[in-house]
Amino acid sequence: MKTFEDYYDLKQPNIVKWYGKLYNIADDIDRYYLEKQIEHHRYRLLYRNSIEGKLRTEYTLYRKELINRINSSPVETSKAQYTDNRESTIAVVFNSEYPDYPCDTFNIAGTPTEILGDFYKNTAAINHLLLESDKPVWIYAKGLYTALGIAYTEHSDCGIAYVEHGVNSYSWRHNPHCRRHRIAKEKDRNYEPVPKHKSTILTAWDHQTTAEAVTDPVRHLSESPRITYALEPETAGLELYQDYIYDWKGPNIQIVTEHHAHHLRLFIKNLTNR
Repeated sequence: MKTFEDYYDLKQPNIVKWYGKLYNIADDIDRYYLEKQIEHHRYRLLYRNSIEGKLRTEYTLYRKELINRINSSPVETSKAQYTDNRESTIAVVFNSEYPDYPCDTFNIAGTPTEILGDFYKNTAAINHLLLESDKPVWIYAKGLYTALGIAYTEHSDCGIAYVEHGVNSYSWRHNPHCRRHRIAKEKDRNYEPVPKHKSTILTAWDHQTTAEAVTDPVRHLSESPRITYALEPETAGLELYQDYIYDWKGPNIQIVTEHHAHHLRLFIKNLTNR
């Protein structure tokens, strides 16, 4: 007869020891309370940084996101929303992460795991936008949504994107934090990264059966997409993703490491001059 310790054996890929407790990430109840713990831990870290004068914008946006979730009905579903700002281009954005440039927006709401779950529905929505609009459409993504922006650039008819450095893979096999998680299991160790990387491991676990062309788009780009990738070298917490983009990018990903505002303006100018 199996014991509790057998069911929560840390050597299993679905068992993690985070915040001093064992969780089964394949169990709905364990998963619910773990996600709330991750959210609260991330909020407190950002709050502390904001008091010290750092990451204030990220703290404000994350606080707003959490409050919106608290006040939202559980039956509400994510959907895309178009906002006409009377600008010359339309940016497809994710979860209200907007570029620092005036544009109309087509916002696809949701967490990474929700947006991945509706991937082909959202792809169809982007293609419909392209058919209906007489303005240039482009894809913008950053942070937790960088890989999604690249994936939609490949799979939709849009084909052009400006992304900022962030989580660029949700592959259970190849995401660098998922690999560290699995390697730790092999060595009978525990891997406990910062909150956003914990969330990435959970998202990758959920989408193991999703096509890798979707979860790991950098490795599977065709020749047609054109992506500008804005990277701040050695960004704290994103170093592994920097190595990943340099290791696997193809010729259709242009990395820019400085003067990002200038490159974004140039990107928009090239769009509108087509």
